Amino acid sequence: MVMAANVFVCEVLCFLINKLGKVPIKNLKEVMMNFYELDEFVAAKELLHDELTKLNLEGLSRLTRRQGDNRKQRELDDLVQYATRADEAGLLSSLPTFVAANLDRVPSIKPEEMDMCLLMRKLFALESSVRKHDELLSRMSVATGHVTHRVTDNDSTAQTEEQSTHQSAADTVPAPAETWVDVATAGELNWTVVQKKKPPQSPRPRRPVRVRGSKEVDQSSSGPSSSIRSVPRKAVLAAYVGRLHTDTTEDALTNFLLKEGMKGVVCRKLKPKDGKVYKTSAFYVTCCTDSASLFYDENCWPDGVELRDWIYK
Repeated sequence: MVMAANVFVCEVLCFLINKLGKVPIKNLKEVMMNFYELDEFVAAKELLHDELTKLNLEGLSRLTRRQGDNRKQRELDDLVQYATRADEAGLLSSLPTFVAANLDRVPSIKPEEMDMCLLMRKLFALESSVRKHDELLSRMSVATGHVTHRVTDNDSTAQTEEQSTHQSAADTVPAPAETWVDVATAGELNWTVVQKKKPPQSPRPRRPVRVRGSKEVDQSSSGPSSSIRSVPRKAVLAAYVGRLHTDTTEDALTNFLLKEGMKGVVCRKLKPKDGKVYKTSAFYVTCCTDSASLFYDENCWPDGVELRDWIYK
């Protein structure tokens, strides 16, 4: 390495600093790992660490010599980490100029060409595009009546008749479309309009009651509190009642439960969603809490009927 007028000859740092931020770090490391030797990484790492120390880079780790397995890879990782920290701190422009004295020691292969995954993605995209174009050409050929027939040498008569038929048909068949726009507007392809559907939103969970007021307000007074009134929640028993016959009506079930002695009975027949059809009926049934003993008595319900607690979402 030679220093002259704040210029350092270091091919490793010349390549790293110029490519940093322009190509993915993974590809950059892969190219450098395959091109440079261990001693070049060690020398470049020491040089860059010394210059960053002079610039008082905050958070700069101490210089360490790697040993053991994968030493070359770890030395490269340290070198790239120093350069990345300098870039994040905005000190790349304050570093000396790193140049290459031997252009043979600067990789000429583009890092993106080393990414095999990128090449495979490009290949798959090309194959998909060719396949779509082939399908469009086949549809155009069928739509315009251009069908190829194979004729044997022993059937010259049939071949002559076929050529004559094609010649007469060619006069009536319209010319094929010249562009893809013509194919789309001619109605030869069945286009499907795709509409973006919003994902179903789950109902918000009901928040628990933190405070339930108990103060009695005198409504007969003329004070400011006389205008404050509450609507107490009426306590009822609610249940899902299923396995009833499809002919069962709300009035029939209500009258049946009233005859069993239940009070405040309200029955609402549940309707299937999404056009589904069931062989049985289900009801939302409520009654007063005073009838709890009858409401949960199996002898007050028809044989086979199922009752479950109603869960409010």
